[in-house]
Amino acid sequence: MKKMIFILLTILSTSLWSDLNFGKGLFNDGLFDEAINEFKKVIAYSPTSDDSQEAIFFIGESYRERGQFVKAESAYNRLLEGFPGLLSRDKVLYYLAQAQFEQQKYHETSETLNSLIETYPNSNFSKMALSQYLECLYKLNQYDDVIIEGR
Repeated sequence: MKKMIFILLTILSTSLWSDLNFGKGLFNDGLFDEAINEFKKVIAYSPTSDDSQEAIFFIGESYRERGQFVKAESAYNRLLEGFPGLLSRDKVLYYLAQAQFEQQKYHETSETLNSLIETYPNSNFSKMALSQYLECLYKLNQYDDVIIEGR
């Protein structure tokens, strides 16, 4: 019985790994719809796994690449809300802000970027986010804040 369970778990983990890698290959080839389908399989197999976290991120990236920023934002939010211990939280916050910015949600973008910059000041994503944060403040007509924050 233990041997049967071990074999079943081995097959399942191999399937998860192959679907995730196959999905990444499709993503890299620009086949975003097909990639999303593969990533959804990974999530269905094991919704709370590290592979699922990566699959959700790539779903967001697939939608972002296709210009479907509302769906990308939804995927990134799902990741942030569903996985509080997410190790790459700074990266996800950055890409969430990109999706929000493309929708001209400047207030939400500035809040997301501010959270990123305040929480992860040493992250490379925070450094990349600073100019966009200032641009959001400018677009929101918060000129004094642009001058103060820009210093």
